Parts: sequence; C-alpha cells; structure tokens
Amino acid sequence: MKIAVLLYNEVADLDALGVYGVLGAAKPMLGEDALNVATVARSRMSVQTAGGLVVTPHWAFMSAPVPDVLVVPGGNVDAVKKDRAVMAYLGEHAERAQLCLAVGSGAFLLGELGLVRDMDAMTWAGALERLRDYDVGTVVDAPLVKNGNGRWFAGGGATGLGAALELLRHLFGPDLAEGVRARLELP
Repeated sequence: MKIAVLLYNEVADLDALGVYGVLGAAKPMLGEDALNVATVARSRMSVQTAGGLVVTPHWAFMSAPVPDVLVVPGGNVDAVKKDRAVMAYLGEHAERAQLCLAVGSGAFLLGELGLVRDMDAMTWAGALERLRDYDVGTVVDAPLVKNGNGRWFAGGGATGLGAALELLRHLFGPDLAEGVRARLELP
C-alpha cells in the first residue's frame, strides 16, 4: 500500500506531519513492504511548514510512485491554489487514488478541482461555511466524514490524527489501528 502525503510551503504541521507520524508508526507492525508512507512535493527541495519546520520531501511529483492513498493536508492553501504543478498533481491523483483524505483546509484544494461537489465534506471549524463555495452536498461538523467514493474529509490539527487511525483501521483492520493508538498513547 503506497500512501503519499502532500507537502508544500506553509503546510499545516499537524495536518501533514501528524498524519504522517501516525501512518508511519504502523510500518513496524506490518510485514515488510506492506506499507510505504512517503511525502511528495513539486520538487525535492525542502519546504517550510507553517510552524517553521524545514522538511525535505521523499519524492518530487515527476518521479513519485502512483499513490493508492493520497493525503491532502491544509495550510496556506490560497497560495497553493495558484501553483499549477501542485494542482495538476492533485487533479491527476486525487480522483484516481483508492482513497483521498483531505485534512483541514486541504478540502479547499480538492474544491478548486471540483472534487467535493455534491459530497458530504468538512474542514477545520473556523472555515466550515467557506466549503459552501464549492457546491458540497452537506457541510458536516464532525471530526471525520467518509464518502462512499473514497473521498474522506477531516478537521484540521489533532483531528487529523484520529483520521489517520481510522485510515489504518480501514486499510489494515482494528487490531493494527488499536496497536498504533496504544503505541502513540493517543486517546
């Protein structure tokens, strides 16, 4: 299972790296090659998160393996919406992936591509009403919204950690998710 976590300048730390950490914690509990979690960005040049952490992506878009699951974290999405390389990557892979998890304002990036139209969706609490600009079916105020077409939406920040656990439960079963939850001492 190949999971790609999108990175860009001013990505929200918990939305991207918190989710990455939860998913990565499952790797030792699975057989070798059962789970490959990697970060992907427009190039391999380091990006600076919203919190100031400098991170070097594993893959550039051009050389990245096709993901089975794509994680689209929030952050400074208004700037990202203007980045043709990022939007082209999302346009190609968000719809094709078995599952696409938008965390926080990452939902707006999918919205720009028309990928939230007529779906139940959510984002971080302070921006729920803004989702209506994208013709969503229902704006849901819940930690996680799962649509039957494999498009999931989670609130930002710490709610992304719970979404990552639910993703592990969905992909590998409840025992693995519980093992990761216990290992990371998550509530």
